[in-house]
Amino acid sequence: QGVRLRGLQTNCSLDAAVDSPDLSAMAGHTHARFLLACLAASILLTSQAQPATPTEVKVGFIVDAGSPVGKIATTTIPMALEDFYAAYPNSPVRVRILPHDSGGDVVAAASAALQLMTVQGARAILGPQSSVESAFVADLATQAQLPVVSFSATSPSVSPATAAFFARAALSDASQADAIAALATHFGWRRVVPIYQDDDYGAAFVPFLVDALTAERTEVPYRCALPAAALHDAIAAALLRMESEQTRVFVLHTRPELAKKVFAAAVDTGMMAEGYVWIITDGLTGLLGSVDPPQGVIGLTPYVPDTTRLRGVKKRWAHRYMRDHRDAEPAQAVMGCYALWAYDAAWAVASAAERLSSGDLSSPPGLVGGKGGPTDIAGLGKSTSGLNFLRAINSTKFDGLGGKFELVNGELAVPAFQVVNIMDNGRERGIGFWTLLHGLSRHGSNESRGELGPVIWPGDSTVRPTGWVQPTSARKLRVAVPGNVSDSYKPIVRLEVDPATNQTTASGFVIEVFEAAVRLLPYALPFEYVKAASMPYDDLVQAVGNGTFDAAVADITMTANRSNHVDFTLPYAGTAIAMLVRVRDQRSNKRTWVFLKPLRYDLWLVSAAFFLFTGFVVWAIEHRGNREFRGPASYQVGTLLYFGFSTLVFAHRETLKSNLSSWSRPWPTTASCSGA
Repeated sequence: QGVRLRGLQTNCSLDAAVDSPDLSAMAGHTHARFLLACLAASILLTSQAQPATPTEVKVGFIVDAGSPVGKIATTTIPMALEDFYAAYPNSPVRVRILPHDSGGDVVAAASAALQLMTVQGARAILGPQSSVESAFVADLATQAQLPVVSFSATSPSVSPATAAFFARAALSDASQADAIAALATHFGWRRVVPIYQDDDYGAAFVPFLVDALTAERTEVPYRCALPAAALHDAIAAALLRMESEQTRVFVLHTRPELAKKVFAAAVDTGMMAEGYVWIITDGLTGLLGSVDPPQGVIGLTPYVPDTTRLRGVKKRWAHRYMRDHRDAEPAQAVMGCYALWAYDAAWAVASAAERLSSGDLSSPPGLVGGKGGPTDIAGLGKSTSGLNFLRAINSTKFDGLGGKFELVNGELAVPAFQVVNIMDNGRERGIGFWTLLHGLSRHGSNESRGELGPVIWPGDSTVRPTGWVQPTSARKLRVAVPGNVSDSYKPIVRLEVDPATNQTTASGFVIEVFEAAVRLLPYALPFEYVKAASMPYDDLVQAVGNGTFDAAVADITMTANRSNHVDFTLPYAGTAIAMLVRVRDQRSNKRTWVFLKPLRYDLWLVSAAFFLFTGFVVWAIEHRGNREFRGPASYQVGTLLYFGFSTLVFAHRETLKSNLSSWSRPWPTTASCSGA
């Protein structure tokens, strides 16, 4: 268009030059004005086409760069931010990461946090890595009202309840305690021994595990705490002490470096053979490449839905991880739970910053309890504070790589855990799921509730371990048995001591019941019989109560007084009165006079004597005034005999006239009936 205009302008100028010199001057002014208008329009269009420079939001990043989790985070978080701004290229803010390497030291982490808050102008902090560092930094951040978002501090010792400006974008270790207890109940293990790292990370988890196991009626007989810097020999010695006990179910909750040493010592001491059970928590399952557990281990890991996006990110992440860490092994380039949590945490921070910039959240200006200060995010408005940023992070919801991202009370919600079985190549194989609603299930639904897939246990065994063996070093219970009993009582309880070998042998019905109950226990109960001296059972009960004996086996009646000293088992024999009868009736078929069998001859004689006495008394009273009792001597004797026996059924025909006869008549009859 410019060329055509210039050509047109030239032609006009030539024609005008012929006609008049004034037209040439007018054409020159018109051309200049037109060029200025085109230049202004071009500048306006160019300014509209180029977006405004995004606001920079500085976010601190504190990790132990040399640890497995630190290496994962240094690869994951920059990648997550790149993916976020690739998905939202017109975002008005850009999160800039300010990395700091704490080296796993609490003081270094605190120093880095202070530098980020006071010098570098950070508006939030991702990390620190460990729970001890996070607790220290969270206290400082709460004072400065700066959000701290952790993706790896899983210890229950630090939580939003104790630090107001702390948010956990990871699962708390306490959330998996119920799943471990459900596994113990499912496989019938009644005793479980936790092996944990003796620091804030391991010790804070054990109380939650013990409470969950106790609620499922599973005992924790002892615990094994190992220092983080424990050597191979010290770990092997601790395992050998546990090997001499009866429990064979162990829950391992340590950091990867110590867990690798524990498994190496377990292999050397033979504690990865058939009959043993090893369960690892999600912190180790998410770092299998750094732990290298043997085959047969059971692990828990947060359930992550398999999506097309996740598969694509995993491929890119593996290539980037190997590029960033040249000395890493290929087995470590697996995107576990820590990588997923770090990715979603960075995405949540970037999303919260963008939401604040667009004014989606409204809150009072400045800091809590004061005026605006250094935590106001530059470029996001003068009224936006660290509290608003924290609120934006806690209210952020999206479909992340690890599933639905949602913080409930400042902590990542627990959707479900997957139960995995470690194979010989270090890979995991899913055997089931655990949810708070359905418990253990094969496919994560109520239809397969209470089921799990087949498990390959240590020693390439497919047989479910019992979880216990007969201990070799445990103290035996001293069970008291009465020794001096009569011969007629020996079938009930009997104790004999061989004078040559001093070996005690117990027998009898009570002993058989006791030993049958012991065999039904899901764990070993070593005991020995001890002969109790001749004493009343009250004294025997008190001997058990004061610790002279651990238990007593005898036909001891449960009374209220004895229950104050000891605990009784359920009664195994009742004391009610019963009647014994023969199974087969061999009596004669002639049962007409069977009612006479209970009556002995002496009872018959006494009854007859009373009848005669009654008749004589009535006759003596009535024969003087009553004509029915007079007559010949034979008649009077017959009347006396008849009247005496007729009173049994009140069938006499004589009429009594004397009141004395009427009063005395029932007495012999009643007496005779009572005697019968």
